[in-house]
Parts: sequence; structure tokens; C-alpha cells
Amino acid sequence: MKNILYIVLLGSILCGNLVVKAQTTTENTPTNVQDTSYIHGRPVYTFCYTPEDSAKALKQLPSTFVNAKPNLIERAEALAPFFHKLLMGEQQVKVLHLGDSHIAGRDYPNSVKAVLKQEWEPEQKDSADARFYFEYMAKNGARMKGYLTPERLKIIEQKQPDLVILSFGTNECHGMDYKEDVHYKQIEQTFDSLLTVCPDAAFLFTTPQGAYLNGKPNPMTEKCVATLKKFAADRNVAFWNIYEIAGENKALQNYISAGMLKKDRVHYTPSGYKLQGKLLGEAILTAIPKK
Repeated sequence: MKNILYIVLLGSILCGNLVVKAQTTTENTPTNVQDTSYIHGRPVYTFCYTPEDSAKALKQLPSTFVNAKPNLIERAEALAPFFHKLLMGEQQVKVLHLGDSHIAGRDYPNSVKAVLKQEWEPEQKDSADARFYFEYMAKNGARMKGYLTPERLKIIEQKQPDLVILSFGTNECHGMDYKEDVHYKQIEQTFDSLLTVCPDAAFLFTTPQGAYLNGKPNPMTEKCVATLKKFAADRNVAFWNIYEIAGENKALQNYISAGMLKKDRVHYTPSGYKLQGKLLGEAILTAIPKK
């Protein structure tokens, strides 16, 4: 069987290489993989979202949302180290969610945690030695580059996460002076620093949800999303585009119509954050190789 070295596109189905250490028996091959080959003795799966995955993922959005897209993670195969440890089920799995005020408000990350915990450890009480452990670090007004300090990097290193979720962008692009090249460099510096302290972790970038600026939808949001998307593609990192999923240029109106955006038109109501966290949790579950 030939080694699979490139992403395979099958029609409109999203595919990619997913490296997971597993037994070589047929029973252990996930059902949502298209083929298996071997590189350095490790199975490499051609991972595909099936049409059923896409249809189900679209239904996860409120039916009132206009221009909504399937709730799927791009390049989910990049989460292979995390999936491998999760599927083996022999060691504790740690998720660390980093972000700004959207995360600091707790409803968003707690909703992600609730979805994942219900799937993996529904009976397990929260504790530092639980098999599935989820925590978050966030601060109002935070930007990604704020995590470049030695103190914060040391804290992150000590946590030894298996999956690091990065939810930034709102503050970076909240101004008409936003520069894509400057932002890209900041993302690069932060990511490389995090890789240094968490070399075995998988990473998942998320996008800003959308916000108003000077009484109108912030036109810099789309540029920020495109910058994050480009970096994730350049570095082959998993990417969850909640801005596009929720309707892109219709997203803010979708949230407003659903009563999910606060009067400041930057932050969301508890129901809005709970929806976004639920969607992220469900997107992660959809991406996990099925046995």
C-alpha cells in the first residue's frame, strides 16, 4: 500500500492525513477513514468527513441562522496526537483553552467542556486526576501576543496539555488600523513559543465570532479571520471558523435576531456563548476517528 503524503479531496468531502498509533487489525481502523498506509511504522489514515457528517454538522446550527455552514473543523487530521491519546484511553487527557474576554466569561469554555465531558467521562467528577481534564486561561482585552511572557509560558508548560485551543482575534482587529502582516507575525511568534513549551500537544485555532465597530459590523473581522486561516493552512494546524459557520457576513445579524448579542455589540449573551461552546465541542467530537 502506497504512503499517503498529500491531502486527498473526494468531491466536496474534506479529507486529510491522520496519523494515529493503533493496532494493525481491521477492527481498530476508524470507520471514517478512507485508506491506511504506514510511515515510520505508524498508520496514516486518509481522514474524510462523510456526507452524513456534513449534513449532521449543518443541523447543529439554529434553523433561523441565514447562510450557515456545516460545523466542521478544517484539517482535523492535525489533531492526531490528541486523538491518539484519547482513543488509547490509558492516560489522562488534558485540554487547555486560551482566550480573551469571550473565554474569560466562562460560559463559552464551560459549554465546550460539558459537551466533551458528557461524551468521554459523564460519570467522572471534576478533579486534577480525572481521565479527562479541561481548563481555560483567559483575560478581558487579551491578545494572543500577551501569552509570550515567560511567566505565562511557564504556567502553560507546567499544565502539559494534550490539546491547546486558541480563541483570539476580537481585540487584535478592533480598530481600523488592523494590519494583516503584523497580526500574522504575532500569531507566528506566539505559536512557535507555545510549540517550544508544548512540543507534544495538538493545536486548534478558532476565529473571532464577529463584533461591531463604530456602530457598524467591524470590516476588519473578515481580514482577521483570513489571516488566522492563512496561518493555520501554512502551518498545517486545525482550524475552526465559527465566523463562517455562523453565517459569515450574516453572522452578527443571526446572533442579534436570536437575542444572543449584547447591547455593546461586541460581547455575547450567556446563550450566545453557550451555543458557540456547544458547537466547538460538537465539532471536535465529529472530527474524532470512529472505531
